[in-house]
Amino acid sequence: MIGYLLFKRVFHIGAFIAVIICMMTSFSCSKKIEEYPKDFYRYNKVDIEKLMNIEDFEIWNAGVDRNSNGTYLRVSDLKSNYRVVMSCDGALSRIELPSPSTWLDDDNKVVAWRDELGIVHFRNGYTEKTQIARYRSFDPSGNFFWRDTVDGKLGVFSTKNPEKPVLIFDANFLRLFFKEGELHVFAWKHESFFDAFQYKVENDHLKEYHRYSVSNDDIGAKISVQLEDYNIDTEDLILVDLRDSPFHSKWYLYNNRMNDIKYIGKAFDYGFFLKCDVLMEVTEKLK
Repeated sequence: MIGYLLFKRVFHIGAFIAVIICMMTSFSCSKKIEEYPKDFYRYNKVDIEKLMNIEDFEIWNAGVDRNSNGTYLRVSDLKSNYRVVMSCDGALSRIELPSPSTWLDDDNKVVAWRDELGIVHFRNGYTEKTQIARYRSFDPSGNFFWRDTVDGKLGVFSTKNPEKPVLIFDANFLRLFFKEGELHVFAWKHESFFDAFQYKVENDHLKEYHRYSVSNDDIGAKISVQLEDYNIDTEDLILVDLRDSPFHSKWYLYNNRMNDIKYIGKAFDYGFFLKCDVLMEVTEKLK
């Protein structure tokens, strides 16, 4: 009897602690851990470094990205103009670019680059001294980018005509995704929510056909959430909650069509929607 009462007391204390932990985390503890989307691949920095095994190459933490159709994974060097490109056919190549701040298209050709004087050179010959964020300012295809405008807002520009914005947003940060005639824009003005806009693109003309907003309350978040990656075909968003060490950030799958949020696991260093497991394909070919 004493043993039972002791067990019951410990159980209640444990349950109480679990409730407190749930209150301190960003999402409800009732969310069931789900499987990752089949086309979402997770990598850690150390795994990429081991695979490349390139002397004097130091991965820039924010400099790992993909092209729009997910057939290439691209890795930037922190201190040089080199970029390593890995593909779904198992190829691994090292290309030299004009500068560390160089943006590529779907075929890994240069669409724009910034020189040491801060002048951005575009593929069409246009040049401008302007501030463009090196990280996540261009969409994965290299067709669109965003930057500050003179009135303090954010403009979205086409790399074909980078002189005039095609869209203006009253926001602090944007993420752009373009594929097969569709441009999807995610805009943050506050940490607590973001707005999403979807456009059809025909002959450089944009026509909005859908928009929605997602707040932290909608997905049960108590801390700020950012977008890890987005699948424009399925409209799956991988969201990451931002946690300071020693706490681990977590990934969540959100789909506006289903209006559903699922916890899918502890965040890796990188996560991308790809056509294949690029690292595995390269590993197999190097054997």
